[in-house]
Amino acid sequence: TFLSWLGTLVNAGHAGDQGVRVEEPCNVGYLDYEGSQDMAQRTLNALYRQYFEGLSPVYYRRGGRSLTADAEELRRLGMELDIGWWIVDSALGALQDDSNSGDPVARCFTVARSLTRRDGSPAHVSFVCHEQKPSREDAKLTKTPLGSGQWWNQARDVFHLVGAIEPDKSLMVGIFHQKSNVRRQLKAMSFKVTFASSEGDVLNAIRVERSDITLTPDLADKLPDWRRIAAALKHGALTIGDVAGASGIESKRAGDVLRRYKGRYWTQTEDEKWGLLVPSEAPGPQFT
Repeated sequence: TFLSWLGTLVNAGHAGDQGVRVEEPCNVGYLDYEGSQDMAQRTLNALYRQYFEGLSPVYYRRGGRSLTADAEELRRLGMELDIGWWIVDSALGALQDDSNSGDPVARCFTVARSLTRRDGSPAHVSFVCHEQKPSREDAKLTKTPLGSGQWWNQARDVFHLVGAIEPDKSLMVGIFHQKSNVRRQLKAMSFKVTFASSEGDVLNAIRVERSDITLTPDLADKLPDWRRIAAALKHGALTIGDVAGASGIESKRAGDVLRRYKGRYWTQTEDEKWGLLVPSEAPGPQFT
């Protein structure tokens, strides 16, 4: 659902009041190996009813063959429809092969790099990968895509999406930028996804809006320590002990981080408290 929303934003070329800037709108193609066309269409229809009534829809294609086997047809469609961004859901479905072998993954990336728009410029391709489950000892390490390590090695950007259900049944989606070969990594952020149903429990509309990632515990505990501390200080100056309690960071570690970024993000007052230099989180690249 979240990627469908991103696709409709880019396809429509505007973001309204949803906290995302679309710098390069383009036609979007959704290559689906996971669900059915009926399911995908219900989701897209609900998004269009909420935001994009009357605009051209995302191009949907059900993936029946591997990406490599479908390469020639995808190249033709990409040029004919001038598709600038392909969403491939999912990476393992696109393989139709042993996901632990490096060769099929390398072939997928070769096909991805061959997809172009009508003017011959390269299209962007995003693979949706399931998460590699870490062992207990590696639980705090960077999450990696399931299957061959080539999914990580050959990707130019890797984003980790984490979901958390709120008490009101809405879905919070956290986005963590884990790798980039082409730019500075973006700050982690979150969005709230709300589903509205009509009579008969039919999905009627989907609303997506920016949210404060520090207010969702299941997402906030995955943030770097400085962001958790900045969030704790947003409401006023605190002692190290209070910072530790509010951020969930061990007291000694909290003190180390406070001293490391003193004068950059926060300062120490005469009464041994710590406060933000400006009443907001530290600056960083935004999501575009």
